Amino acid sequence: MLLDKLARVKDFINDHDVQEIMINGQDNVWVEKAGVTFKSDVVISNLDIKAAIEILGKLNNKDVKANSKDAIVDSRIDGLRIAAALSPIASEGHSICIRRHSTNVFSLDDLVSKGTLSAAQSEVLKDAVISKKNILISGGTSSGKTKDMAWVKIRKAGLRPQSTSLDPMATVSGFLNEDFNQRDLAMFYDTIGKRIQSGRPLVEGLDSASSFILDPRLRQAALLTSQSVTDGALMSQAMVTAGFPSRDCMAIRAAEDSGKQGEAFVAMAKEVSRRADLTGKLKAMFTMPVIMMTFMYFAIFASAWKLIPQIKKFVMNLGPAAMKSMDSPAQQAMFWLSDKVEASFFLTFFSWCALPLLIFYFWKKGYLEKFGDNIESWREISEKSDMASTWTAFGMLYDAGVSPFEAANTVKPSAARYQTKISFSLLNKALLKGNTVSESVRRSDFPTYIVTSIKAAESSGFPLPDEIRAMCERLQDDVGQLTTRFQKKMELWSLILLASMVMLFFSATIGPLMSFGFKGV
Repeated sequence: MLLDKLARVKDFINDHDVQEIMINGQDNVWVEKAGVTFKSDVVISNLDIKAAIEILGKLNNKDVKANSKDAIVDSRIDGLRIAAALSPIASEGHSICIRRHSTNVFSLDDLVSKGTLSAAQSEVLKDAVISKKNILISGGTSSGKTKDMAWVKIRKAGLRPQSTSLDPMATVSGFLNEDFNQRDLAMFYDTIGKRIQSGRPLVEGLDSASSFILDPRLRQAALLTSQSVTDGALMSQAMVTAGFPSRDCMAIRAAEDSGKQGEAFVAMAKEVSRRADLTGKLKAMFTMPVIMMTFMYFAIFASAWKLIPQIKKFVMNLGPAAMKSMDSPAQQAMFWLSDKVEASFFLTFFSWCALPLLIFYFWKKGYLEKFGDNIESWREISEKSDMASTWTAFGMLYDAGVSPFEAANTVKPSAARYQTKISFSLLNKALLKGNTVSESVRRSDFPTYIVTSIKAAESSGFPLPDEIRAMCERLQDDVGQLTTRFQKKMELWSLILLASMVMLFFSATIGPLMSFGFKGV
């Protein structure tokens, strides 16, 4: 639609030799092409110019009206940077300036060879970047300031030119962790929130994030957010573009309207940090049992490959009676596996790896959730943790002025448990029908402790967001206590499981040798 209103200058827009189109009124259109500026004979109506500016405003969530703060629009669309203003702010009539970003990328050597920089200036710039010194770049319009600044930012952020290389650890890490590093994200949110509260420049804080963020994906997201904010986008819009969680973007969008943007960032930092702490505890709880079981699982295969053939040969030398005595299910299973390994090592090995890979697949897809729910302690930890996380986000959105039904709809996709998603979906529908929050919660299949807590919060007379925050703090305390108790149980069951696996392994391998007194060895 925007290009339809600018149809009369469409040929210039599509011409890649054109750097800039300046519309300063219906019969005052100037074009810069291949470095030469000239006045075009194109005539475009004031109505079309105004309509184009209004469409541009809508694309940037602005209600463009004359004599308002939104009468000036600055945006980037498909490789174009567009600045526009309505009359009477634009003194000569409605005005639009369209600049095309160059597709050519110049290295420092290119700039030296073209005479833009001298060799000495190039070395000074390199040394300044490596030493992390402050650099001020100035110049007129179209002089290439943005390209040079982007080069400086990229080097300062520790990013490298695009290349293809094999990094197994990075590949595995990216596959296992699809989201930003939670501890880095919490630090980033907390820093930005405190910076806003203290009145310090936001863009400077976003640019400096690369100095303390270790997660490369989050570092790039921070730089992209900085660039979008520099180009005039709201912080919430910039976060959406950079790929931050939609729930967090929505909370900041609401906070921008209420003037609580800094407080929202700090609150999100606390919630992300809490989730990171819980995730860390759960990982620590399961890491050792998983390592032990994995070791024993592949030790069985290694024994079938190297040890069992020697045992089998030894027992056969003792005679038929000895072979007949090796009739326990564990021993027969080991002999069968040994025969399969001997017949086809690679086929058996890949088949043996299929089970852990299948378990890993089910875990990534969330299919193990139902199995875990059969364990009461684990189900309670999972449920209360998810409730604390989702209701904290709901309270933040509600406190920032988001309507309850919109808050429920925003929180729903971020829920970790399927049942929680269903409950928030039902809550959204119940709120849309005009029910109170407590009545809607009662109708939405939430756990009893949530229903009673919300009902008590609504009848207390205190602000509902504050009461929801207090409820979530109680849930977090419960999760901490439950996790500690579950961890002790896991340690006991891990020892029992390990002892059972060792005894089974011993009875199927070394045990028979000891029973025969190692005769003939």
